[in-house]
Amino acid sequence: GLIGRKISIDYLYNKLWYLTLLQLGSIVLMFFAIPYLGNIFILMTFVVFIHGIEGLIYNLFFTHCLTRFPQNAATAGGITGGGSYIVVSSTI
Repeated sequence: GLIGRKISIDYLYNKLWYLTLLQLGSIVLMFFAIPYLGNIFILMTFVVFIHGIEGLIYNLFFTHCLTRFPQNAATAGGITGGGSYIVVSSTI
């Protein structure tokens, strides 16, 4: 949340694009590192990093939705939270 507040909304889409590429790059790096670094602690470091970026991306989208529709904050929060739940649960 603290990092998300420092990122301005003007450049939201550019920063989300870079964060998404960073996340996908770390996922690909993790898959290529599995045969060489099969240690669970090293792989968990990748997982924590990926989930940290995912949390930052979610907070940025959630904040953007709440600031864009302040009069409907509860509905925007519900749709954003429910939509992310559906996306995450369908990819598992």
